[in-house]
Amino acid sequence: MKSGTAALFLTGILLVALPAATNAYSFTAWTSMTGKKTLAINPFLYKPLSPTDNLSMDLVAAYGLSENKDIFVNFASMYLHPGTYASSWIMPRYNFGNNRTIALLVGSDGNNIFGGPQFHFLKESERFAVEVNVNGTMNSVFDAGLVSAVIAPVYKILPNVLHPYIEVDPSMDFTGSFALALVPGCWIGIPSTRHQASIAVPLTNMAGNGDICVGITLWYWYAFDFNN
Repeated sequence: MKSGTAALFLTGILLVALPAATNAYSFTAWTSMTGKKTLAINPFLYKPLSPTDNLSMDLVAAYGLSENKDIFVNFASMYLHPGTYASSWIMPRYNFGNNRTIALLVGSDGNNIFGGPQFHFLKESERFAVEVNVNGTMNSVFDAGLVSAVIAPVYKILPNVLHPYIEVDPSMDFTGSFALALVPGCWIGIPSTRHQASIAVPLTNMAGNGDICVGITLWYWYAFDFNN
């Protein structure tokens, strides 16, 4: 589940700009600021293809305190089948400009506290974008730690409507164990609206430390602007 995109419409409306509040393109990355006095809802779904009954969900929302400050809250990560609670977290962020953002994620699974600092970065042009996240995570009993990253090149094949991407998600725990996931997917947007989504097919255990697992993921994003 994400600790962290998809659109399909007529090419005749491609030149219509996206709304001021936008989300990341790829499935796992956090990038753009939410926007001042803007509330965004951003639920996530993840379904592994094996085992087939392990559907999970994140209930995420964000609020823009100012143009360069926002806060994300994951009210609950949960497994919908068999129906168990996993964790919740909160993540305030501060943007230094030019899409360079620092964040601090703090969460709990009911037994332990976990979290750590993060760095979020976005660089984009009319046709291309690159999203980068770097994360450090520890838990309250200090028996586990992880350094992870998200690197996601994006190609705007139909700008503002259809943006395919592929995430490269490396991670290493404090014992030196390395893991790698690849997440090909596509961001979908509806021009002149605040509806955005992302659908992807995560491929985990790509570093050879187990059988490759395949899943399907989806997030949806919508923003409410309270500036007027």
